[in-house]
Amino acid sequence: MKERAFLPGYEPLYGAPTVIVLSSPITPFTQTNVACSATTMILKATDLGIGTCYAVSPILALSKDEFVEKLNLPEGYVPVAAILMGYANGEGFPTEKQEVDNINRI
Repeated sequence: MKERAFLPGYEPLYGAPTVIVLSSPITPFTQTNVACSATTMILKATDLGIGTCYAVSPILALSKDEFVEKLNLPEGYVPVAAILMGYANGEGFPTEKQEVDNINRI
């Protein structure tokens, strides 16, 4: 992920004007707790007409030691995920269409 961060044109935040970093102490339920908190925030943001994206890659792409220091987190806390937020401008992000042939349908 760090190598990808140095590729020309790589934008881990997708141009979002606001990034909320979710942090937590490491426990067996860290990912679940953070995901539940993020879901609540994302649902409310959607209610307010704000576009969101739950992301882990920005956290992985950044140097954790420097990143954690700049966030001034409480001792024992680590960044786990981020929510990218902004008002939609009507333009989608260009992505290549991909065929998926390994979907199990019920």
